[in-house]
Amino acid sequence: MIAYEYLDEAMVCICAPMRSSGQIAELERRLGLSGAIVLAPVPPGEQLTPDEHARLKVLHLRKIAAADCVVVANTDGYTGPGTAEEIAYTMRLAKPLSFLEDPIRLRVDPEVYAGLVGRTRFIELRPAQQFPAKLARGSVVRIAAADVERGALFRVAGVLRYPGLIEAAASIDPTRVGPGLSGADLAEHLRGAHPGTDDDAYLAAELDFLGEEHSESVAAPARLGIRVGLLAHGPDSTVVLERGQPGALDLPSVQLGPGEDPAAAARRLAWELFEQRADRVRLAAVDLRAGGVCAGYVFDASPLDPVHLAQLFRTEKTGYGRLVFAACDRVHAMVAPRTARVIAAVLERFEDGGAIVLEEGFAPGTRLVWQWHPSEQPPNGVPITQAGVWAFDRDGRVVLQHCTERGGAFALPAGGLEPGDRDWLATAAREAFEESQILIDHRAARLIGFQVTYGDRGHPNGLAQARYVAPVLGYRPIAADSDPKLTRPRAPYRRYLTDIRRAAGLLDWGPHAEAQTRAAEQAAREMGVPVDRPAADGYRDHGDAPAADYIDGWEVVL
Repeated sequence: MIAYEYLDEAMVCICAPMRSSGQIAELERRLGLSGAIVLAPVPPGEQLTPDEHARLKVLHLRKIAAADCVVVANTDGYTGPGTAEEIAYTMRLAKPLSFLEDPIRLRVDPEVYAGLVGRTRFIELRPAQQFPAKLARGSVVRIAAADVERGALFRVAGVLRYPGLIEAAASIDPTRVGPGLSGADLAEHLRGAHPGTDDDAYLAAELDFLGEEHSESVAAPARLGIRVGLLAHGPDSTVVLERGQPGALDLPSVQLGPGEDPAAAARRLAWELFEQRADRVRLAAVDLRAGGVCAGYVFDASPLDPVHLAQLFRTEKTGYGRLVFAACDRVHAMVAPRTARVIAAVLERFEDGGAIVLEEGFAPGTRLVWQWHPSEQPPNGVPITQAGVWAFDRDGRVVLQHCTERGGAFALPAGGLEPGDRDWLATAAREAFEESQILIDHRAARLIGFQVTYGDRGHPNGLAQARYVAPVLGYRPIAADSDPKLTRPRAPYRRYLTDIRRAAGLLDWGPHAEAQTRAAEQAAREMGVPVDRPAADGYRDHGDAPAADYIDGWEVVL
């Protein structure tokens, strides 16, 4: 359900099927009264040309990309195919998503869940009484593994009813129920999964995969709007962090209430966490979003009673389970990159005593700027320091590295030249193998240009990264980075396969990313990759069995 109380000052985009047009105005009114800035669909009308319909569709996707969160007006639980595409796009961008009516929930075994995620369309077949009564065409279904909170969303494309198990098994393509199932196996598979149900009615729900939920894109609405954080640091350079979503840590924070002064919110939070008055907390930083919109305030909590704080740091007493006490030199490995930048910038300015203005967590003059150069050589005087690759699978999708820790950042496989690399293409291929465990086709690969980074104080002329495009030949199971130079273990990156046109938003590289992704898309199209009709987004964590048997390194001899 939609948590209106958390949407004050948030930019909210409404997605709705055409049959829900009568409810959009009421939803827009309720969101407006909650203080939200509402982006609603443009009524399509009846006289629009196909080109005008397409333009409105693209416009609404741009609204989704600009919004803080998305709400779906699924009246009576229904979503149309167009709305399903918008939900999938929202999930690709990892934006918070809420529904007017909550999705239908189903639980499956973990191994079953792993087989479902990323499949474009499949059939969930089970006894009718195990499905909710409201299951119907157009319903959104959330399927989760029995032992984890993360789930995936699907849209019901159709529902068929069968009088018994034998009839269902004889009528359904077994490969659409489970990978590798044959017709002879399906009945036995159903008997094993649902014993004693041979004579019960069965339902077959045809499900379209929309996307897997990220840790920061959960069913419960995230707190949006302006946040007020508290940076409390104790003896031995220890910083207080707060547990958020499962696996996520952040500065202790609270949402700024309607008409509330930021300092008052900081004092309220200090009392809630530390049971202390905090009349002397001082503003340490104001963090802005790109474009100058205020995203949050950070207050220095050092004026709190040092004896009381020290006691809290020494003992995690009952009632403080939401807090984590971390050494400053470990914070960057425990929180999202933006939070790490904010903490580092504030700690550096404690001696000055004044507040600092940040943008996306960057101090003035320290934010990196990227520019795209579609050429065979970087600009004069700019050294090449790294190489990376846009790797496309046979289904038209590009491989992104997804770091599911510390905020879930996306990246391309990339890295620096090593002594054994014969050229920059070899560097890109080796990094793709070490970081993402993928094998790329060297023969088909091509250089499309250079991404140049400006803002590094040690390199005033900038740094260049060569960018290649190459097809994927095979996968090994995801694993930790095998680079021997790493000083500490790194969790494996998940491989997220996505439409190249969605990649720029996930990578968050700024305006230049669109030009780079267009160049990568064109190169892939010339290689015969179906980038115009890619498969549905999804993760590919498993490997190819033959490749796992005989491929030990990134150099593939064909």
